[in-house]
Order: sequence, then C-alpha cells, then structure tokens
Amino acid sequence: MTEIVKEFKTMDGLGAMLWKKIYAMCYSKYYGKLFQNTPIDWFLIHESDNIVDESDPKYLDLLNKFNNVLYNPWANIDFEQIPYKRLCTNVGAGAEAPGFAKHDYDKDFIKEGPTFNKFVNATHNSIVIHIRRGNAIPENPRYVPDEFYENVLKQIPEIIDKLKLDNPKIFICTDSTNNNFSPKGFDQERMWHQPHLYKDNSGSYPHTSINADRFKNIIPDIIIKDDMDTYDSFIFMLTAKVLIVGNSAFSQSAGVLSTNSVIGMPEKNGMDHRHNHFKNKVAGLDPSGILMWEPRH
Repeated sequence: MTEIVKEFKTMDGLGAMLWKKIYAMCYSKYYGKLFQNTPIDWFLIHESDNIVDESDPKYLDLLNKFNNVLYNPWANIDFEQIPYKRLCTNVGAGAEAPGFAKHDYDKDFIKEGPTFNKFVNATHNSIVIHIRRGNAIPENPRYVPDEFYENVLKQIPEIIDKLKLDNPKIFICTDSTNNNFSPKGFDQERMWHQPHLYKDNSGSYPHTSINADRFKNIIPDIIIKDDMDTYDSFIFMLTAKVLIVGNSAFSQSAGVLSTNSVIGMPEKNGMDHRHNHFKNKVAGLDPSGILMWEPRH
C-alpha cells in the first residue's frame, strides 16, 4: 500500500501555508513517501502586500508565484493511476490538527528543506535580517523589540569574521510601514479577528514597524527593505549569503529552504517549537539577541 502525504491546509498568511507545505515535503523525502501537492488558493492579505482585495490581479499573481516557488520532485506523478494508496496518517492532512508529525521528537526530517530550493544559483553577498512587524504589534507574544535587533547589529562584525564574508551588504527586511490596514472582504475581515489584533476608531488595524534611525546609529549604511512585495522579499531572504530569520513562518520558510547560512531565533511564545530548525543553521540568538554559535563555528 502506497502512502501519500498531503500538507495540512489552513487559511493563513502565505508564510504559514508555505511552511506547512515544506514541512510535509520534508517528511515525505526523509521517510520515502510520495507527496501530493495541494495548490495554495487563498492567503491572508497584509498591508505590505500592497493588494486592495482578492479581486486585485496582484492577488492572483502572488498565488501563482508561490504555487511555483518550490522544486517538487513528485510533480509529474499521476496520483490517480496509483491503484493501492492511502493517506498517511502520521503527518499533514491525514494527521490530527494541526497536522504535525506524530513522532515529533524527531525533527531531523525538516533538514531536507534545501532539496526543494529552486534558487541555489542566485545567492547575493548580503546579510539579511528579517524583522516581523506589521500586525505583530507589541501586545503580540511574537513581537521582538528593537533593543534585541540593536544587539544583533552590534555583532555583525563577528558574523562577517566567523563566516569569512567579503564586504557583504547589510539589509533589514521588514513587512510593514506604520500605516494602518483595513482588510476587504468577508474572509479577509474574519481572519483578521485574531488575538492581539484590534480595530481603531476608523475601522483599521494598527500596525507597527521599526525605528530605522536607531539601527542606522549602529550601522550607518544599513539598507532598510520595507517596500518589497511578498514574493520578492521571500526570494531576497532565501538567496542571502546569511539570513537571520524572524519570529515568522515567512522568513523561517526561507531559512528551511536556504542552502546558505542561517541564524535562528530563540524559543518564544507565539511561535511553534517545530519552527526554527534549519539544515544550514550556523548560530542561534539568545533572548537578548546574543549569538550562540553552532559547534563547528
């Protein structure tokens, strides 16, 4: 009997849904299963997407791009022609919600992620730091204050030295300005009714961003990327020589796929402990933003 793995479908942001897909693909690769892809057909729009509503052509364009962002070694299989098959009950759609592997003590399978990276030849000589803001306002447990990232920036010379980088550019990639956001449409509005999110008097949801001036006091020539669309920012993070992920399934998906160097975040409320596992992890950060190098470094 052939076991088929399918991802656990959710209505969420693109990063969370992509991470669930990669997670199921990694499990399939590691345990010799077949993965049957389920296209992403909806995502939660954020202010930084610069999309009006689900009728906006850019909404469909982003769906198409993210449905083709991964290398899928099972893409040409005709699953209808497999005579004796069943849905794998250990992970994904066949498992209990939220679809995580039942033998979750073994997370090594997540390190299969770089197998599905289609952009291994597009590396740019940069250190990219992802800061999750937008609807991650200070009341949200996954919010990380600017002081944490100030400590990270102070250690950039150490990162350059340890990883033997040659004059890399330093970027912060962040997902929002301080503009407020008003979701359009029933499903979008419904999904914005989440803990730690609330409307202001005008019906918009407040956002938070970063204090760029504080960061430029530490690294004057740092480049702030807060105007890239979702797809471009994902590829930008994925192809960085060094990626410092945020408390975000979006950048952590890029970290799982990365064939370059990845620096992880500390455990934090609001992020599932199954995240933050990367094949190419060179270091982690403690709760104050201090580097903890992996043994080989």
